[in-house]
Amino acid sequence: MAVIVLLGVGLGWFGWKLREAERQRKAVEAIENAGGVVMYDYEFDESGTPIWERKRRAGPRKLLGEGFFADVVVVWLDERTKDCDVVLEHVKGLTNLQALHLCGTQITDRGLDNLKGLTNLEFLDLLGTQVTSEGIEELRKAVPDCEIRH
Repeated sequence: MAVIVLLGVGLGWFGWKLREAERQRKAVEAIENAGGVVMYDYEFDESGTPIWERKRRAGPRKLLGEGFFADVVVVWLDERTKDCDVVLEHVKGLTNLQALHLCGTQITDRGLDNLKGLTNLEFLDLLGTQVTSEGIEELRKAVPDCEIRH
């Protein structure tokens, strides 16, 4: 009986993890299709410095997807990004996101609403955007520990 319970729990976790990985894959695809860049947690050294040479993973990572093993922690979008608010509908699912760079994008207060659930967000760059002070204050209430540069 215990084996069946353990097997059920393990398979349940595996299914949940596959769904999360697929959600992240779709978000990464939307970001990259919009001209953005993502960085995963393994792309930083111990001091937090980015490792710019992206390593392509083989084996299980290729089979199950990058999101099964790693989290997107940084996203860059810029002035070339079209429909930034729409792209941010995908970003809102990246719950382990730590830094989001939106400098020069066409983000609006409506787009900021998609960021209110990102409780791990530590830094948000909004320089040169169309967001209002009111939109930023609303976001600060939802994500109080995030440093917002505007």
